[in-house]
Amino acid sequence: MLAQDLHTRLFILQPTPFCNLDCKYCYLPDRDNKAKISLEIVEASFEKLFSSNMVKDKVYIVWHCGEPLVAGLPFFKEAISILEAVAKKYGKENSYTNGVQTNGLLINEKWCEFFKEKHFSVGVSIDGPEFIHDRHRTTKRGISTHQAVLKGWRLLQQYEVDTNIIGVLTNFSLDYANEIHDFFASLNVQLIGFNMDEVEGTNKISSFSPSDSSLERFKKFMSELYDLVESSKAFAVREFELAKNLILGTQDIEHGENRPFSIISVDHQGNFSTFAPELLTMKSDQYGDFIFGNVLNDSFQSSFNTYKYQKISQSIEQGILLCKESCDYFNMCRGGSASNKYFEQGKFQCDETTYCIFMKKAIIAVVLEKMEKSIANKL
Repeated sequence: MLAQDLHTRLFILQPTPFCNLDCKYCYLPDRDNKAKISLEIVEASFEKLFSSNMVKDKVYIVWHCGEPLVAGLPFFKEAISILEAVAKKYGKENSYTNGVQTNGLLINEKWCEFFKEKHFSVGVSIDGPEFIHDRHRTTKRGISTHQAVLKGWRLLQQYEVDTNIIGVLTNFSLDYANEIHDFFASLNVQLIGFNMDEVEGTNKISSFSPSDSSLERFKKFMSELYDLVESSKAFAVREFELAKNLILGTQDIEHGENRPFSIISVDHQGNFSTFAPELLTMKSDQYGDFIFGNVLNDSFQSSFNTYKYQKISQSIEQGILLCKESCDYFNMCRGGSASNKYFEQGKFQCDETTYCIFMKKAIIAVVLEKMEKSIANKL
């Protein structure tokens, strides 16, 4: 791929590595570091983005990694003013949307007013009912967060902010499809995305394994949840909708985590990386780290021909080819997540991972079976 062919769809900025929670399955290191990104780095980040010719249509700018709201509302107001000015400078005023992923604890009316005014999409992390959520998502002192998150969620709803939810599933969640469905149905949420407690970064152990009963339990949970969602129509599940579109051939199956600079991540020091966002803050015995440059000194394109980038890119491509050769689901995945491969197996040059067994193959199999039964019932 030539540098001029790069197309950035997702741009992630880390306002701070600090997080006010201590989630048991979190993959991020350095979560006690209260450093904050400077406005100089914010401006340089957007300068490099919009001057790069890699924004072809819309780029989704997400403030994430750590708890972004810890940076404070005054910071965000200044940062968005900088974004607006830089985008206007390059004639890109209509080429981006803003989003933030938050644990919800710091949301108040002032934040809601800001999100509404600036047309933010706000993703809130909620794992389900209190007995599920608080099992893994507590403060650093072990205090429950569920009620505080719901307070923030209700404020967002009150101010009609565009919202969605991301929930993390663990092995414990799998016995509670009804409870999870009914809880989320009560929140007036339009879309929920589910992740699993995957092996990634500092999280070295997952509660899921294809070698024990958890895979069959996972399929049973997804089957039950699918039926509940189809019956209630209370909300959509990201994974089900994606699987439907892939099966019907109506979804772009390009995997952004494998396509160079489709995703760009910038940390609070201005260091940037591409491919999977989870790679940015990680160390590696093989590569040292996954940083390809710094926005204060380097353009994104300048890293394209560096030795480190080429070595990592070629290794990722080799892993994609292995998937293509061995996996019946390749046309619905295009080679899987680079970060899952690396953190599960210590290399990019591999194919199947626990993550793809559960979050790709199992879900697609469940949805395909449901769609086939629905068609048969109509005949």
